[in-house]
Amino acid sequence: MALGILLILFIFLSAAGGIGILFLFWVQDPGKKKWILCFLALLGMAIAFLSASSLPSNYIFQQAAAWGIGFLSAAALLMELCGQQSLKLPAQILVSVSVIGGILYLFF
Repeated sequence: MALGILLILFIFLSAAGGIGILFLFWVQDPGKKKWILCFLALLGMAIAFLSASSLPSNYIFQQAAAWGIGFLSAAALLMELCGQQSLKLPAQILVSVSVIGGILYLFF
């Protein structure tokens, strides 16, 4: 029963991340794009938390890798909120890498 719920959660996280990334690069309105990026950054941090907290306490390096993937989302969010136009695309790429990497790290 518990594994079924975890599978449903994983599918939901994967679908939300994939659809969010598609909309991040598809939508042209800067206001909507900012909200989507903030949603994806929070999703990336939540995935990093799930990945790190699901590992045993003596797996230090794997936990650090999971938190590092979540840090990419935090860095992308800071780049977006900085307000410079030249940092918008790198922030979008960074949050996309964080979400995709976090989902792959959660799977493997």
